[in-house]
Amino acid sequence: MIVKAYPMNTGHGRMHMNTDEIWGIWDLGHAGVAVVAGRVHAGRYFDVYLLNAAGQLFALKVPLASPRSDDGAFVASRTLGGVSTVWNVTCTAGERALAAAADQSAAWPTPVSSEELLRSEAQQLEAYGARWHAGFVSFRHQQIARYGSIPALVTSWQHGVQLDALTPNNQRALIPRLLPMLWRLLADTLHGDLHGSNLIVAPDQTSVALIDPGARVLRQRGRAGASEGADALTFVTTPEVYPVLPPYYLPHCSLSAGLTLREHWEGFVRSMTLSDQARPFRAGTNVIGRAMSRTRGRFLADEVTTAGEPHPADLLAIGVLYYQALTGRHPFAHAFSIPAWAGLTTTDDRVDGGDALSEKMDSAVVVPSTLNAPVSPAEDALALALLDLQVTSYARMVDLTRALIAA
Repeated sequence: MIVKAYPMNTGHGRMHMNTDEIWGIWDLGHAGVAVVAGRVHAGRYFDVYLLNAAGQLFALKVPLASPRSDDGAFVASRTLGGVSTVWNVTCTAGERALAAAADQSAAWPTPVSSEELLRSEAQQLEAYGARWHAGFVSFRHQQIARYGSIPALVTSWQHGVQLDALTPNNQRALIPRLLPMLWRLLADTLHGDLHGSNLIVAPDQTSVALIDPGARVLRQRGRAGASEGADALTFVTTPEVYPVLPPYYLPHCSLSAGLTLREHWEGFVRSMTLSDQARPFRAGTNVIGRAMSRTRGRFLADEVTTAGEPHPADLLAIGVLYYQALTGRHPFAHAFSIPAWAGLTTTDDRVDGGDALSEKMDSAVVVPSTLNAPVSPAEDALALALLDLQVTSYARMVDLTRALIAA
């Protein structure tokens, strides 16, 4: 089998196999072969092609050798130990991956490649793609003439329209109708990148498919020098729709507990501190000991699950999308010039982070009808409940959407 490839000289980063576009026949394994019909998306880390197999359409996703821009993945990290005691801990909640990769300390794990990010996405789609209506087909390497073996993710083609391609008024009416389905699709697992282009609305607007989950790759490294070890989680997300809680946040209780957004935020910050990862205990009259958890605290994980409900960060993302449909504005633009978690750092129990200050959680979100008079009280209530994570159960969500769906 031969696939024809053409060199690329755009200067904006290269395909994994150093081409602009690939053409020819693509082996789908058990699904047969398909013709590469053309590139349909050129992203920061990946390109997407349309495949046609005798009228059946598929999406082909391949990684770039390097990102097209610095506006890509983030890295959260944790380093345990120090010069004087193994109980020291330094954590960062999120910085750009390219900047993080410049850290050459011996304790720092090696950078993550685009192929590893694509593999993480493929693993999520293989596990949850059927639930998300995403149609995982395969993740495999294929030989390309002159360029060797390249990795590729193949999924079924989604017939529909991206949510953010619809008019704001259409989104305003549609999101409440889709919420019951979104709740079920997102129950038990994290998507992590629910922006408007990753929600594909069916032509009849009665269902939705979730594509392109946020990749998460966790690297760990053992003792090196004064360090007892380092963890680095590289993750892909859209910070505009994950402005407060990062997608790897490990909530310590269910949504049914009724914690507000600020309380979730404070719980996330606590998860970065020494006291969460090495619980203090009194070892003498003036001596405090530390008991290191076997799980090393709650801060970093590449797999995040929930019990029968959406992850708080995903639920908040839906709230952001709905608020923007109602008002044309971001609900937290007045509070954060960058996401709350971006640049947040902790050293032992001291927290630093520029814009990422808990006091900004006290800045109330402007009620949508204040910005757009035609917004109804029911729309106000749903938007504010989503943004403060007060949709505590499926039944509560149904109560909030019932009047809007009837209308």
